[in-house]
Amino acid sequence: MKPNHIIIVFLASIVLATGGCSTDSYDLPDSWQSASHADLLYQGPCDSSASNAGADPFVAASLVNGQIRLVYSHGQYRCDQALDAFVQETSSGYKVLIQPKDMDPATVAKCMCSDTVRLYVGSGKAGTTVAVYQRPDRYGEDNPEPRLIAKTTAVDGHPDCGGLVSCDAMTPCPNEGARDESGDAVSCIALESCGRPVCVHGNEACMMECGTASCSMMMSYPGQIGCD
Repeated sequence: MKPNHIIIVFLASIVLATGGCSTDSYDLPDSWQSASHADLLYQGPCDSSASNAGADPFVAASLVNGQIRLVYSHGQYRCDQALDAFVQETSSGYKVLIQPKDMDPATVAKCMCSDTVRLYVGSGKAGTTVAVYQRPDRYGEDNPEPRLIAKTTAVDGHPDCGGLVSCDAMTPCPNEGARDESGDAVSCIALESCGRPVCVHGNEACMMECGTASCSMMMSYPGQIGCD
């Protein structure tokens, strides 16, 4: 039984790319050594179905309270491969590199899947350019170079919700309760900015609706956001 009308407060923190961690300990190409590590707000679930095997990459950047939120869907990676993101500033905006956490795996899955990632890139305005690059691991390839996937520009308006899975009381989230590295869990939350309930981590829901790293939520199902 799901709890009703319980008020909780998300105390999740959002680490923006431009203020992220040093990349000294990460495996990056020479041309990306000045990049900052960016925390992914979301990855997956990995979809290995035939319908998504050849889907074209989808990239969108929207402004959320002065911060650029990037959605990259249909990225092709190995099944169940954890990903990392890195951001590098350019004269017109940002370059974003998505690559596996483990660049030298001893063994790999014998399948590929379509992945979706979402992250905050950094501060910007409408028209700021975001270029997305992808890099595979070294299994079977000595020195893989980043490949440009797509370029887009940040737009004003509601955050893009195309990569978020719909849910309701009869159709709960397929990854309900899955936690990210900070311990924040996925839940079905009604977002006015999306016009529907979606499966989302609590910290991302707070940022999308309220522009803050914390907010209150009435734990009906779907959950209801309240901005402090």
